[in-house]
Amino acid sequence: MFQFLACINFQVLGLMGIFQIHLDIVSFAVMVMAIGFEIEYVIHIAHSFLHQGGRGIKRTRNALEDMGLTVFSAFMSTAVQVLVLLFIAQGR
Repeated sequence: MFQFLACINFQVLGLMGIFQIHLDIVSFAVMVMAIGFEIEYVIHIAHSFLHQGGRGIKRTRNALEDMGLTVFSAFMSTAVQVLVLLFIAQGR
């Protein structure tokens, strides 16, 4: 699972290099958010999937029922925070 996280981080850094995005406070904050998203969305649901009973679709359904609301709540809180920051940034 940690190889997957390293792959996502490598892709984010690679895209920053391709698009010539310099590492400053804003891009660093975006990188931190990307790491948070990969942990929240991927790792928590995968962890729940590994600890569920059943097979196939039933196991997937159990994992999403177990962690789906938590992951969705994390997404919503992050989306609201980003929208507030965008609103404040446009006012300047």
